[in-house]
Amino acid sequence: MIHDRITERYEGTFGSPAGQRVTRERVHWICSQVSGKSVLDLGCSQGIASIILAREGKRVVGVDIQSASIEFARERLAGEEESVRERAEFLVAEARALPLENASFDTVILGEVLEHLIDFAAPLEEAIRVLRPAGRLVITSPYGICRSPDHKEPLHLEPLLDLLVPRFEIEHSHLLEEAESKSYFALVARRVNDPHPESANRSWRVALNLAERRLRHQDRNLEDERLALRDLRARKTSDLDERRGREQLQARLDQRDSQNRQLEGKLAAQRERGERLEASAIELNQRLEDQRPRLLLRGLRARVQAVRARVRPR
Repeated sequence: MIHDRITERYEGTFGSPAGQRVTRERVHWICSQVSGKSVLDLGCSQGIASIILAREGKRVVGVDIQSASIEFARERLAGEEESVRERAEFLVAEARALPLENASFDTVILGEVLEHLIDFAAPLEEAIRVLRPAGRLVITSPYGICRSPDHKEPLHLEPLLDLLVPRFEIEHSHLLEEAESKSYFALVARRVNDPHPESANRSWRVALNLAERRLRHQDRNLEDERLALRDLRARKTSDLDERRGREQLQARLDQRDSQNRQLEGKLAAQRERGERLEASAIELNQRLEDQRPRLLLRGLRARVQAVRARVRPR
């Protein structure tokens, strides 16, 4: 299921500020290309473009296959003035089988619809069927790859123009730049019964002009990405050098800690040895103290014997 929240993005209640801005610009551009009084908004989603056009006096039918989107659009329409409610209508229907009469609309809008379809020829034929002679077809679509889960193959201009050129003249084209490096192409085509022979050439010149603008847009993005990648590599190199410096410093600190632990071990061994020597010295002193009376008595006896020997009669 497609969960498009374009009305919320347009009103600024969903998405980034940049996304909200470009959504408003795209919706306003689409509405500005409408001609005549009756408009079919095919693939209207939440109905913001339909409601805007109804506010400006257009009679609008919004069609979408998603019932949740149509219910959202009807709820928003219920909050509008009575005159707006009378001019707008929302229907759940398939684009390949519209419950609408032939040649009943002055303008048909296909805003970001065709990229959701594998075969867009049948919906496009239905849009042409309900378009009046000299009516206007307004088409917008992501140009090139757009990473969305419901987008099919990227929509390019060649198959689209192959279907349009035999019955339409391309009045003008536009490249709508979107946030996050995305682009949308926009075509405004007028239905004609007998296209001018030069109209095909003009149509392909339009396609070439759009392609070249898209290429310039992509070139700018690639250059920006290249510069951003260069800056990122420079930052990573700087970060890597800083990390290596920290690792080398940590290695030196670890080596110093190891040396300090070895010195502390040696000092502890020396302290233990000094303590043993000190204990031995204390023990030796104690023994000397214990032996001192005996030694004194022995010396005294030796002196007495010596005196006796001197005084003994000869």
